[in-house]
Amino acid sequence: MAGSGSRTSHARGGRHVKKGRSSPGIIILAVIFLALIALLAVFISSRAGNGIVYKTNTLEAGDVILMPEMFLKDASKPIAFDPNFDPSEIDTRTPGSYVVKLVSGKRRLTADLVIEDTIPPTAEARPVTTQVGVPVKAEALVKNVADNSYVFSVAYETEPDFDKAGTYNVNILIRDAGGNFASVPSVLTVSEAADPVSGPVEDQPAPDTEPPVIYGVHDITIYVGEGISYFSGVYAEDGVDGKVAVDVDADSVNTKAAGKYTITYFATDSAGNRAEKAAKVTVLVRSVKEEEVAALAKSVISKIITSDMTGYEKISAIYKWVRSNVSWYDSSDKDDWVKAAYQGLHDGKGDCFVYQMVSKVLLDEAGIENKLIDTVPLRYLHCWNLVNIGEGWYHFDTTPRKGGFDGFYLDDETLMAYSETHKNSHIYDHEKYPDAVISRPKS
Repeated sequence: MAGSGSRTSHARGGRHVKKGRSSPGIIILAVIFLALIALLAVFISSRAGNGIVYKTNTLEAGDVILMPEMFLKDASKPIAFDPNFDPSEIDTRTPGSYVVKLVSGKRRLTADLVIEDTIPPTAEARPVTTQVGVPVKAEALVKNVADNSYVFSVAYETEPDFDKAGTYNVNILIRDAGGNFASVPSVLTVSEAADPVSGPVEDQPAPDTEPPVIYGVHDITIYVGEGISYFSGVYAEDGVDGKVAVDVDADSVNTKAAGKYTITYFATDSAGNRAEKAAKVTVLVRSVKEEEVAALAKSVISKIITSDMTGYEKISAIYKWVRSNVSWYDSSDKDDWVKAAYQGLHDGKGDCFVYQMVSKVLLDEAGIENKLIDTVPLRYLHCWNLVNIGEGWYHFDTTPRKGGFDGFYLDDETLMAYSETHKNSHIYDHEKYPDAVISRPKS
């Protein structure tokens, strides 16, 4: 009876297929397919910032200071530029597509910035008189040229005849970086001349007496021992010269002593006009206790380490966490390991000393034997860690490097091979530290 029932069920299944109905197998496949689509949607959503930032942002070209809040979609979330991203490197007057890096808490996000120029240039006519045989450039017949981006070309719509006296109504075509055109009607007079002349006779422009304008200057607050990025978001433009260089007088600032300091930005155009703008730098003393660092380390370890992990799995989890949650920032208080560890765990940024100390406190909290190691100071000083999970000592360097570098669980030979091809990046006194000589395949 059971066998007969089984055959009858298969026969009904066949009839169902012929009638265009879904068999149980097809239904299961459809459910799996829809589940995969849902997972893909979640993945795409997470890549887009999970609703925190707009994935694509369109901005009209012009003098705009980029602020992280411009990209924020969820106003309840914190937002800041990634420490490794300098918004001042994006020229908001140049149309194009750019990638903006942001952080929201411990999450690193990216947003696409599209700068477009849809507004044509503007200018005023400037009548010019010249003599027969003396050409005049199209730029001379317009004044007060302005545009949200940059003017690429100024040309005659139709070239006038400079060998024939007369008054010509000419159109001057002005094209900007966005491909927009403006046509400005002007008047060119070509006169007879008894004596040859060397150039056009025209109204001379007024001397340039206006200084540049400096944008983006703001007060700065740091902690003792940190570095300062003086020019983040700061630039200057001049009505005649366009963008001009900005410099800063910051000789009074002592980043190793708490206090308030005045700095002065200045920019000078080709006519010698100088603009100045002052700002304040406040240097604070960061008071951090070892207990605070220990609490932060304990919180991290509780999230990434489980009791059933092997030693290798534990150090792998620590390495991945440090590389994913601490960004390179060329500053730290080299005289205080507690502050350095706090800077990395709390602020999520720092130099190799910060990476070394964050790694140390996490390894300590996880019960992993470790040592501190640093280079012989040749071109610069670099520091990292050694770990021992019962297989001997291995190098454990969490600091990221340009061009990519995997400093996880390296033996001496592998690390020295890398160092030799990267400007002796890891030259150290081998007699001061235990050997890491056993090559272990990464799993």
